[in-house]
Amino acid sequence: MLDKALFLLSEAVTPRNQTSIGKMFGQWEQAGFFAYIIPFLIIFALLYGILSKIKIFGEDSKKVNAILSVAIALISVQFSFLTDFFSALFPRFGIGIAVILVAMVLMGLFFEEKHKGTMMYVGGGIFVIVLLSTFFALGWGADWNLGENLPLILMVVMFLALLWAVLKGKKKPEKKEEKKE
Repeated sequence: MLDKALFLLSEAVTPRNQTSIGKMFGQWEQAGFFAYIIPFLIIFALLYGILSKIKIFGEDSKKVNAILSVAIALISVQFSFLTDFFSALFPRFGIGIAVILVAMVLMGLFFEEKHKGTMMYVGGGIFVIVLLSTFFALGWGADWNLGENLPLILMVVMFLALLWAVLKGKKKPEKKEEKKE
């Protein structure tokens, strides 16, 4: 009885002529929305923002910036390289943002306000990991022979981190001399 009631309720809410969100995304994917439109918009927006900010063509160059941004964005999406890069980068980027968010919450719980700079280094490390995993997923790092060189790379990274920690160190507060009258 409950099954029939839920079926009737679902039929009342979702008519048969409508599609689900998953089917809609599938249709968008088949139409090239994620392969061409989204990368085009990302490249256009980034390039237009950069050109508008640096004002390389003068103060009133919105039209030139727009035309140049459209042209470069169209040329960029012409090849599958960009769509392959975006399809490999953004899922990992989303995971990286989720990890940074969890790290920020945990650091907010357990660290004092004066250790806020540590979060910058944690976020930077996660960003580097996301970029490296994207490069390896695309096959760009295949000739790096990471399996054999990983201990050496870790040793260099640990040495640089130790060197940075020693050089940064704690600064001693300067003593101000009091004037005696």
